[in-house]
Amino acid sequence: MPGFRLILNTRSGGYRSAWNEDLERSLKDLFAEHDHELIIARPEQDRLEATIREGVRQGDEGIIVAGGDGTVSAAGGILLDSGTPLGILPLGTVNLAARDFGIPLD
Repeated sequence: MPGFRLILNTRSGGYRSAWNEDLERSLKDLFAEHDHELIIARPEQDRLEATIREGVRQGDEGIIVAGGDGTVSAAGGILLDSGTPLGILPLGTVNLAARDFGIPLD
């Protein structure tokens, strides 16, 4: 089953208020319904970029980052020329990148 990697920045502004086990289970179920595996990673802050690079090396179908503008910027810089799509779950405080792309904040 093809896989996507969801990288959670647990230090982002909205993580504690927005993330819960029900949401995680719902996302995994949604991906499974479409024959995709969702791999969820919660790297330490100093391992965030290494975790993104690991997903590229392993051939993930896409990398989804859940965090704020710093998380999105780091992922975008790594994925720019990789051919790996980037998904954004806005869990930051301001979420300027998500707003610029028209991604709903709810």
